[in-house]
This record gives sequence, C-alpha cells and structure tokens, in this order.
Amino acid sequence: MPLAPELDTAGFLTRDPFLWGTAQKVLYDGLETFSLYPKKIYTYEFPTNASETDSDGILIDFVNKLAKFLSANVGPINLTSLWTKPANATSSLTDLLNITYPILISQEQTKLVRDPFYADYCKVHDRRTPFVDPAPLIRWAFGDSYPNSTLDEAVYDKTLFMNWFQANVTKPDSDTCSDSFFLYVGGTVEDDIQERNESLK
Repeated sequence: MPLAPELDTAGFLTRDPFLWGTAQKVLYDGLETFSLYPKKIYTYEFPTNASETDSDGILIDFVNKLAKFLSANVGPINLTSLWTKPANATSSLTDLLNITYPILISQEQTKLVRDPFYADYCKVHDRRTPFVDPAPLIRWAFGDSYPNSTLDEAVYDKTLFMNWFQANVTKPDSDTCSDSFFLYVGGTVEDDIQERNESLK
C-alpha cells in the first residue's frame, strides 16, 4: 500500500548480496554499482551504553563489527547543530520537518488509496464505506485536519532537507556512492504490545 510517491522506493530484501545486486539491476535499468565502501560511519541518536537494554547491546555490537569490516571510523552526528539554513529555508531543522513526514504519508495516501478505494467499495455495497483498521484511519484523519495546500509545503520542505542532507551528510562519492554510512534507530520495542484491533477478537 503506497504511502507517498516522494518517499516510496521499490526494492528487495535478500540474504544474498549478490542476488540482491542482480535483482536491483533488473528493477533499475542502468543502475551503477560500486566495489568500494565508505570509511566513515555516522550514528544518529544511537545508544552509547550496552548495559541498559539487550537491544542497545545488539546495536553497539553491530556498529563495532561493521566498522571493523570496513576499517571505518565511527562517530555520532547531531543534525540539529550541523544544520545550516539553505538560502531558501526560513526555519530551524526541527520546525522544517515538524509535520513534513506525517503530512506526506497522510494526504498522499488519502488521494492514492483511500478516496479511490472508498469510491469503488461504495459502488458495489449500497454506498456503505468499508471497515478499516484504526491505524490508517488515524493517519487519514490527521491529513484531513490540514488544508490541501499543506501537502505542497511538505513536498517543498522534504526536497529542501534532502538536498541539504546529500550536500552535507552523506555526500556523493564517485568511488563509494556516498562518502559515509548514516545509521539511526528506526524504533524501539515496546514492552506492552497492543493488538491492532480489539474488535476483531
């Protein structure tokens, strides 16, 4: 299910990197490949103490093994302090990205998924709307609470940040694709796992 054309990227997950490379070349005609690796690893909001949780230890162990394999230097990076406003930026990094992502995935998904799906469903079900899991309903309601013009602003801010990030953090490199790896923790495991929808029980 698409979220936003500005963010969605088709790809493969494989255990074999050579199989992955072959598949990517088929999917993306003319894909350039690189045989050398960056010698810098940036960690963003990574744990520094392996004794706090099991997951912290796993993350730190992974970074250490990756650095050893690449013979790379590892160091934390603070995007907020690194942020230098581009000429056409009018706010801090935090303000710029405040609701950029949620606007993109809510308003784009509303146009691409919800509205056409609801219309098709209503045609064959006496104008009734379908049952939908609460997670996308919350996302869509968030997008509906903002004017449509907010989407254009989000696309602009996302592009502004992307260009700045490529110029200042993972800079292009002719030998290694980018001059560094950027590692961040996408999410943490919650102790209290919530059911997707209690009413389905």
